[in-house]
Amino acid sequence: MREVKFNKQMQSAYRQYLRSDNGSNLYYCYDKPSYNKVKAMQYCEDLCNKYNGTDLTIIGYNSMQFSVGFLFYKDGKNYFAYITKTYDRFCCID
Repeated sequence: MREVKFNKQMQSAYRQYLRSDNGSNLYYCYDKPSYNKVKAMQYCEDLCNKYNGTDLTIIGYNSMQFSVGFLFYKDGKNYFAYITKTYDRFCCID
């Protein structure tokens, strides 16, 4: 994952994360998630576990892809991780 500044895109993703009630269950978003979606979610869960993250949540989704976010604590600061199909990034939210 790459660290970025808390820019407008990350602020928007963080606000969506805070409003989302999807949780991390793909079946809440998709009746029959594809094999690739299940594998992608496993990747997100592994990344969340690697950073000792909490509250993994699907932020947005459509028929082709989804994005997730989670929170983690590092070096005395709170961070937000944002994972999309093409990017894995995080920023400090303190």
